[in-house]
Amino acid sequence: DCLLSRGLGDVYKRQVYYSCLATDTRFLRVISLLKIINEENLKDWAKEIFQKNSFNMVDVSSKKETFRRALASGKIYVGKDVFELIKNKEMPKGDPITLAEISAVLGVKKTSELIPLCHPLPIDHTATKIIMNNEDNSLEVFCVVSAVAKTGVEMEAIMGVNAALITIYDLSKIVNPHLRICLLYTSPSPRDKRQS
Repeated sequence: DCLLSRGLGDVYKRQVYYSCLATDTRFLRVISLLKIINEENLKDWAKEIFQKNSFNMVDVSSKKETFRRALASGKIYVGKDVFELIKNKEMPKGDPITLAEISAVLGVKKTSELIPLCHPLPIDHTATKIIMNNEDNSLEVFCVVSAVAKTGVEMEAIMGVNAALITIYDLSKIVNPHLRICLLYTSPSPRDKRQS
């Protein structure tokens, strides 16, 4: 039995050896082919492939990390009835302002997951302020985002405002489904304008 098991062990070892040898041979063949292609040819080859695709994430690998900050704002017109209910904290589904501020933080953090070509950024700070305007029965949302990164944070600020506005809409439509969300506005920092 011992001799038999030792014989089988030797066969297994030989099989592993030849398998590794074949893998190494294929690897060396690939390496020898790559040596024929110089660096410039490789760059052109890669560029040609990726240019055929209409979507691509901007390459920011050569950029330096700098301080980035952006402010975005938006407004939702809720009507007199909803406005008074929010003001008096009597909304059926709860306080839209408090929940909208939480949603804004989630919107900022999830931006790269929702917008396909956005770079995932290490957010250092975000804050949201919601102002109630008695004149036109509207709620105005402001979201500021800052980070030390290679690209700007405008998209994160916009997503924060979007999340807040949609949350207000969700909690208010039970009272008044005819709500209007106005166009968003963004104000990047001067550094974003130059380098984003």
